[in-house]
Amino acid sequence: MSAANPDPTLFDVIEAVVQGMLARMQTSLPGQIREFDTATHTATVQIAIDFEYVDDAGERQSYRPEPIANVPVAFPGGGEYGTTHPIEQGQTCLLVFASRSIDEWYRSGGVGNLPASKRRFDPTDAICLPLSPRPKSATDLPTYEASAMVVSMPAGGSLKLGQGATSFVALADKLATQFGILKAAYDIHVHPIGTPNVGVPTVLAPTITSNDVAADKVKAE
Repeated sequence: MSAANPDPTLFDVIEAVVQGMLARMQTSLPGQIREFDTATHTATVQIAIDFEYVDDAGERQSYRPEPIANVPVAFPGGGEYGTTHPIEQGQTCLLVFASRSIDEWYRSGGVGNLPASKRRFDPTDAICLPLSPRPKSATDLPTYEASAMVVSMPAGGSLKLGQGATSFVALADKLATQFGILKAAYDIHVHPIGTPNVGVPTVLAPTITSNDVAADKVKAE
């Protein structure tokens, strides 16, 4: 019984119990990554939505839940293929709360895992799905193309095809341009005859570096 409702009916009591149970049951919420462990792919995540309760006076009060530690971070993958991307402090994510304890499953994988805990929809059974930064406006949204997968990245970022990738991939357009320059140089490449400088070309071939033919962001092995 609260000061706001000193004489509750049976329906009020049942409704209060149900609402209290629902308030403790989490399904999914946006979050913010505070820390990321690169060795275990787990994170400490702050739920981005404050919780609330009704005090004894019937007033709604809010509070910020404690950050959740050791949350598995799910990167896209399948079979023996997988991808990773940088995780920055403050990055937005979606927290999905399992309906049962995932402790045994997380340690063993596979099927047939019987949870030792009876907890359900608990914050400690969250899985973190990293998301693109929340755009401040429509112009901040990642580039979208209907017929292509676009990988957006900041200046100085790179995309690796293979864990040991160190060399930037060559680009057809850049290669064609440099081969055209090289061909043009050889087309006018001549050696003087009958002078003291016999054997020395009058036009030198251009020097081509990897920067002239390679991508700036994509590496492969």
